[in-house]
Amino acid sequence: MLGIGLTAGIVFLTEPKWTPSGLLKDISLAVWHQDSGLWPSDSRFMLIAALIIGMVVAAVHKKTFNFIALQKKDCVRHLLAGCLMGVGAAIASGGNDSQLLLGLPSLSPAGITTILSMLVGIALGRKIIRV
Repeated sequence: MLGIGLTAGIVFLTEPKWTPSGLLKDISLAVWHQDSGLWPSDSRFMLIAALIIGMVVAAVHKKTFNFIALQKKDCVRHLLAGCLMGVGAAIASGGNDSQLLLGLPSLSPAGITTILSMLVGIALGRKIIRV
């Protein structure tokens, strides 16, 4: 976790709004206001592409990457979960990526509280699925 925090800190110093949720926010604002001046820089897209490529390479290397066919009920459940995550991200001032990569390594009290709340939510979600 310290290595991830150090790497995220270095990236944060060079590109303060690099997180995926920050990129989506800025894209949304540029489209909503129809202002190309608000469009994020190419370096932010390259950082996200590098993040995704790194995740895929790690998953393939660890042999944990596989496609799972979705059922209709799964789509509804994932949509509901995504909506709840969006509400939580708005309340917490950033998604799980911002909290894990920026809030927690900086020992922010808000970041720690948010991470603990996410863990409680995950545990409750797992219990609800079992029932």
